[in-house]
Amino acid sequence: MAATLAGFVAVQIVMTDFIRQHLAAPAHAIVALGTANIDGISQGVNNSMTVHATPSFSQVGAWVLSSQIIGKTGQAFQGAFTQACLGSTSRTAPPPSANST
Repeated sequence: MAATLAGFVAVQIVMTDFIRQHLAAPAHAIVALGTANIDGISQGVNNSMTVHATPSFSQVGAWVLSSQIIGKTGQAFQGAFTQACLGSTSRTAPPPSANST
């Protein structure tokens, strides 16, 4: 049993450190964010904004391990809500017209 465990661990280490890097390099895709692939915007703590989007890039059989919105610097997007994103917080109905019966 100890020999089986040692063999398993050895195969895992060899596969990870030496063989996997020669099989296929990981693919990275950076695609533009457009209105078609934005699923929603949510407001977090301290008016932080989180944008939820579905990637427009697809490859048959691909394993998507990460999908996130990044800014111009290449870091994960973190921004504050603007008034345009928040909309009007006090929506009131228009006053009734004077000619209504």
